[in-house]
Amino acid sequence: MNAPVLLERVDRVAVVTLNRPEARNALSAALLVDLFEILEREAASPEVGAIVLTGKGTAFCAGADLKESADEMEAADFWAQRRRVTQSQRIHLMLPGCPCR
Repeated sequence: MNAPVLLERVDRVAVVTLNRPEARNALSAALLVDLFEILEREAASPEVGAIVLTGKGTAFCAGADLKESADEMEAADFWAQRRRVTQSQRIHLMLPGCPCR
């Protein structure tokens, strides 16, 4: 299985790529966890001056992975749904204040 998020550093730029082109880079639970961890680490690194967020394939990001979300709803997995929403919110709140230098 491919990593849902890729990281490449070019000089002081961290290029973070959503890597689910078959799903138009929809935000799955695994992608959200990896994305948050990578963004948090790279934003805190003194070796990174900028972060570029991009998507592999023809789309940047289709939004939430509705198939995975529907599966969770069908299974009545409230906690999985809550984890996904919380992780998404953490990313959205982090991005504007990203302390890259």
